[in-house]
Amino acid sequence: MSWLDALPLALGLLLGSWLGPPLARSLPTALLRVGIALAGLALAVKLAVEAY
Repeated sequence: MSWLDALPLALGLLLGSWLGPPLARSLPTALLRVGIALAGLALAVKLAVEAY
């Protein structure tokens, strides 16, 4: 992995750490929970498809 590959990861980390907490506080709890559950389900499906 080169440093150019790490640059988008570092930018995403910084933006997420700055914007994530205020966004999470402003969203309704139920909507946030549904979004997290859907993201987890999508990741599980993606990993299952790649495995088989």
